[in-house]
Formats: sequence, structure tokens, C-alpha cells
Amino acid sequence: MRRVRKRSAGAITPAERELFDREFAEVLRTLPPPARKLLQTIPVAVDDYPSPEIQAEMEVEDDELFGLYTGTPEIERSFDQAGSVSDVIHIYRLALLRDAAERKGTVDVKRLREQIKVTLLHELGHYHGFDDDHLDGLGY
Repeated sequence: MRRVRKRSAGAITPAERELFDREFAEVLRTLPPPARKLLQTIPVAVDDYPSPEIQAEMEVEDDELFGLYTGTPEIERSFDQAGSVSDVIHIYRLALLRDAAERKGTVDVKRLREQIKVTLLHELGHYHGFDDDHLDGLGY
């Protein structure tokens, strides 16, 4: 789970959504090959913000969560769980866009790309069983 410090909430404009989706696709294209290969087997859901249920469970606002891995980490699985585990990486546009926002209302595209990349790698780390402290120590 990656969080951002609190910023002003709000709806995402169609232009922001288009920008985010374009940059997200570019980040996916430029990830290291092992990460790209792994993401071919784990669904990635991109939403504007977490559901009210996830917000309540995680105790976050709609613009505080960058991403979330749901499922059973690889190192915790047993043979009888094979094929029954629903892994999903959730990416949330609002928090990432707000984090990359500049004072003049524009988006720092370089920062947005970097945060998308770090968030994807962070959530892949959770898939492998790493906790937030370990991932933060690695820079993710």
C-alpha cells in the first residue's frame, strides 16, 4: 500500500484521466522486463480513487492512496490455493495526479511517471511478500 500526504480532493477531469492513462501506458512499456512479465499474470485495475469500503478499511481519504495489492502474497500460498487466489494490483489516479500537481495547476509529467512506476513496483513487492517498511527501505 502506498499513501500520499493529504492534498485537496476533487474530481478528475477528462483531460487529467487521458493524461494519466497515456502516462500509465508509457510507464508499463518502459518497466524492466521481469516486472512487465509479472504484470502479464496479475490484473491491474486503474480507478479514480479507492472504493468507500477500501477507504474505510484502510482509514484513508479518496486522494491519499496511490495503490493497493489485494490477494495472497506468493510466499504465503500453499499448494491447495493454486489457481484460487485472486491477485489484483489497484492503482488510483486521483492520489497520483494530486501528488504530481504543481502550484499553477499543471501536472509534472516526469513526477507522475516516476510515482506510477514506484507504485507499481511497490505493489509487486507486496505480491512477493514484502511489507511496507521493507519496500520503503528499498525506495519503493
